[in-house]
This record gives sequence, structure tokens and C-alpha cells, in this order.
Amino acid sequence: MAIDCVKRFIPLFEKKYPSEKRPRDAINMLKKLINDEVKMQDARKCTYPVLVVARELEKILTNY
Repeated sequence: MAIDCVKRFIPLFEKKYPSEKRPRDAINMLKKLINDEVKMQDARKCTYPVLVVARELEKILTNY
């Protein structure tokens, strides 16, 4: 599953950006969604912050 691939990446990401918790929060929310522990409506609340992180990182990486 894609979540397994992301779990391998998260420690590397957190090492470089230790104060950034939004991606891990999103993964934890996804796990809860998969296990029917939360509703889709609640899981969607987590998507925008992660999108913001992705856009911020894209800007940083393209300026390298």
C-alpha cells in the first residue's frame, strides 16, 4: 500500500524538518480512516494542511 511507502519516508522528513508534524498527522488520520475509526468528513480536515506542506516544500526544493 502507498501508506507503507510513506511510512518509510516520514523518518527522513522529520529528521530534516523536526518541528513539522502535519505529514505524520495525516498518515495517522489515514490509518484511522482505513480502520473505520473516523468518518471521511473528519479525515478531509487533515488534507489541506498537508497540501500546504507539500507546496511549501515544492518551493524550497525548486529554489535549490
